[in-house]
Amino acid sequence: MKDFSVIVLCYNSNKAAMEKTLDSIICQKGVDLEIVFADDASANDCLKEATDYLDSKGFAGYKVCAHKENVGTVKNISDALSYAEGKYLKCIGAGDMLFSEDTLAKVKKHLRDEKSAMCFGKMQAYYMEDDKVKFMTLTVPQDIKAHIDGNVKRVKMNTIVHHGWIAGASMFYVTEVFKNYLQDIVGTVRYCEDLLQVNLLLAGERITCLNKAVMYYEYGSGISTNAGNGNSSRMKKDHDKYWKMMENDFRGNKLIKKGKVMHQLMYIEDLKKRLINIMFKNPGYFFMSMRTKRQKKVYEIKEKGMLQ
Repeated sequence: MKDFSVIVLCYNSNKAAMEKTLDSIICQKGVDLEIVFADDASANDCLKEATDYLDSKGFAGYKVCAHKENVGTVKNISDALSYAEGKYLKCIGAGDMLFSEDTLAKVKKHLRDEKSAMCFGKMQAYYMEDDKVKFMTLTVPQDIKAHIDGNVKRVKMNTIVHHGWIAGASMFYVTEVFKNYLQDIVGTVRYCEDLLQVNLLLAGERITCLNKAVMYYEYGSGISTNAGNGNSSRMKKDHDKYWKMMENDFRGNKLIKKGKVMHQLMYIEDLKKRLINIMFKNPGYFFMSMRTKRQKKVYEIKEKGMLQ
């Protein structure tokens, strides 16, 4: 069995962005890994470009799961999992990068030592400006100290009720755990596989924070930080379906009821009305936000990675 399966998501991916991502994977030290390409019916040649690039680098440890029709992120990952042989799992999109050469080795040790089902770490956001790399600090998830301190009760409130989400790009899983829970949302959720964190928390699975930088995140390229191209509408539809499903599956669960209310509040278009409604119906959201501001230094990344 491999240590890690890294599922590389392809959908009309940019060649240069894909090569940066692949370079960050194949340079990993201290782990035995494989790459599984999951192509969601790309209209360009990004899949061939990616495999040709690995061939040129002499890396043969990859597999391909290619769809002829677009199936969405969740089904794309689900189908690719049938090819995955690693004990641990990372899903990554073109443009995002593992932070350093020993990232997967650190994650492997953390998951094993902490007996976690899923872990996450800090992300260094970056973007290109005038052909130069610019960095920015991400305060994700909100109230990260709750995760660092292992305050499960507060983590559940922050995540399920206040929607202080862990970023999907920062997540690493035990493969079999991910497979099992992903089946709960396949067919309902199309794009937002990171909603799975709610299912894991409700089931009592152990989610832990590796308090180190683990990822470079290309800000503005993902569905959550790029509202254009219909991404905002797609996310809303996914969340609508997800919370309806969860309300049916967890009838009477107070966290889910409150989480669904928060979902509805977050999509009130008028900002003033949205904030007033949240203040009266979910005031804990603002306390989470205040804790996040006080933790500003905790989010800072001082380690040097591949882009620095």
